[in-house]
Amino acid sequence: MELPPLYVVDQNFEAVERAKTELYVARELERTNLLGSVVAGQTVIITAGSRGVDSMAMVLRSLAEAVKARGSKTCHPAGYGKPWRGHSPRAGGGS
Repeated sequence: MELPPLYVVDQNFEAVERAKTELYVARELERTNLLGSVVAGQTVIITAGSRGVDSMAMVLRSLAEAVKARGSKTCHPAGYGKPWRGHSPRAGGGS
């Protein structure tokens, strides 16, 4: 069997100072109006993939603080981005 050629792909992103992370998160939340429909008393579930994001904990913390500033609560489900691993009917798991 002949396989197609393989190539190495490398992504390089501009390094951002950790201190600026909160500012970038706030700016993007404002620009996208992501929290526009969040109202006081709601519970907002926060989850995200972290591959290759050096300061993901700070990004998520900044997002949680922005949600709480609107009078809402946050929920952070466990699972490291794979909540259905081993529990999906398609994967043959479950309990």
